[in-house]
Amino acid sequence: EISAVHSGKLLDVQNEGKTNGTNIQQCESTNCDAQRWIIQDTGNGYYNIISICNELYLDVHWGLATNGSNIQVCEGTKNNNAQKFSFKKVEKQVNKKTIEDGVYQIQSALNSKYVLEVADSSNSNGGNVQIWQNKNIMSQKFQVKYNNIGYYEITAIHSGKLLDVQNEGKTNGTNIQQCESTSSDAQRWIIQDAGNGYYNIVSKCNDLYLDVHWSWATNGSNIQVCEKANNDAQKFKFVNTKVLQEKTYKISMKKNSDKVLDIAYGAWYNNANVQICFEDNVKQQMFDIKYVDDTYFKIVAF
Repeated sequence: EISAVHSGKLLDVQNEGKTNGTNIQQCESTNCDAQRWIIQDTGNGYYNIISICNELYLDVHWGLATNGSNIQVCEGTKNNNAQKFSFKKVEKQVNKKTIEDGVYQIQSALNSKYVLEVADSSNSNGGNVQIWQNKNIMSQKFQVKYNNIGYYEITAIHSGKLLDVQNEGKTNGTNIQQCESTSSDAQRWIIQDAGNGYYNIVSKCNDLYLDVHWSWATNGSNIQVCEKANNDAQKFKFVNTKVLQEKTYKISMKKNSDKVLDIAYGAWYNNANVQICFEDNVKQQMFDIKYVDDTYFKIVAF
């Protein structure tokens, strides 16, 4: 079986075709002979790749060695270089962890007063990403988490949605948005040291760099991806910021850390009293922290 590393899909004879010129594609595993191959030594480090389903040979269309020449299967022809292939082993590169997991504001190197934000504090898929003067609001804060296989996910704290390359675009100027997790390469990033405390943020899906449109440090300048330019529009600083995440907490006193907030007698009714009490493993001492908007939280008895 021959799998494309980027997609995990297998080399496949389209529709299990039996005729010369049948196209080769990638496809998820179907456990059929269209995805099984004989690799046959032809000498001098080259091999034929022969389909089990039709005994035809992997073949470069018209024997043209040019970008975009199609791969098909054809009857085997002796000493035909269009049907000979060498295998070069590639060591899979794992990108190093460059910054610690945490919650950050992401400053532009164009002007440290401007940071990444989700426009209008949107909670929707497709919410646009731009830069804006730092207002220290939740939509300007991002959780950065390394996945141990070389890539980071960058999640907007206020919405729980991930930084995402729109439609997995491959061209300069492709827009950056937020989107719920799709487990796709459009949401995986390399954070690459650019020196002097700044970093490039590079998309796994297209090898393009996070970029401030037109290099303008102004409110509302759009965030896109572009080819590497070695300029400040593609450099960012990660500034650690302490922020509560939406989850369940016990709330302890600074003066007496063994005492925590407690709903008296575990009552469920309105106007039940709130007090402090020695910490115990009881639900009346547990509280959910939830965002109301970019500035405030609500504290909900668990």
